[in-house]
Amino acid sequence: MVCLLIPCCVPLPSRLVSFFEIAPLKFLYADFMDEPGFEEVAENNRDAKNQIIYLGSAIKTIMNKIPVILSWSGGKDSSYTLHQLLIDGRYEVKYLLSTINGVYKRLSMHGVREELIAAQAKSIGIPLLKVYVYEANNAEYEKQMGDMLLKVKSEGINTVAFGDIFLEDLRIYREEKMKQAGMDCLFPIWKQDTKWLVKDFIDKGFKTCTCCINDGYLDESWCGRLIDENFVKELPPAVDPCGENGEFHSFCFEGPIYKSPVSIIAGEKTYKALVLNTKDQHTPIKDAGTKGFWFCDLLMQA
Repeated sequence: MVCLLIPCCVPLPSRLVSFFEIAPLKFLYADFMDEPGFEEVAENNRDAKNQIIYLGSAIKTIMNKIPVILSWSGGKDSSYTLHQLLIDGRYEVKYLLSTINGVYKRLSMHGVREELIAAQAKSIGIPLLKVYVYEANNAEYEKQMGDMLLKVKSEGINTVAFGDIFLEDLRIYREEKMKQAGMDCLFPIWKQDTKWLVKDFIDKGFKTCTCCINDGYLDESWCGRLIDENFVKELPPAVDPCGENGEFHSFCFEGPIYKSPVSIIAGEKTYKALVLNTKDQHTPIKDAGTKGFWFCDLLMQA
């Protein structure tokens, strides 16, 4: 957040003071140097003139926000990252970007239904871009993602934001791929303490539930649970509070970024045994004896 002040020791004419007080929105969008009172300031007080010119330059910088797209998984870290971008003031989130398995119509890794991701974007009010993959390998993913990045670059968007917190190898991977595409990376919550992050997430009124559980860390009972204070308190010591090592994934359905909650109900739980090739994963998973994953099928509530 930027706070712009004109020093109290610099006198302003009453007409200009009144203008600041009663027309703040007009001030933000107008060429204020044409406003009544500016020439009077310029003639009588050069310091005041310089301060106003500086103020105008700063405001114009703020008005020219950096357009970004946000890598969107629909979970708590994506939601918190979007919240941080929206309150930052320097950025304008033009699109949310999700990778969808085109065969199953579900979000890759998380297993969340495509319609739920679309419902999130609708409630947030930011358009959703979808990259579809069918073969589930890096070559296909990178080709499809590269095509999408070319599209957004043609619209003047050169920055992609991610909700990663501390996985260095994942950040390096993202930075290398974005550099190849001529894009910049942004990591708004990088290196923040995950205990503090999940507490602040809950305190801000976000609501999220687990949709995928790594059985190398947690058992079936953790699948489909609401992430609240009790959830965090009961986590085993080896599990990161934000699940940053791939211990669990989540779906966020309510919070300050949503105009209205995404109404869901928990469906059946299924277990999928997987052989993981960590070189072919977009979200690296720490080796913890993983044999498979529990998924909770979240459904739109009528």
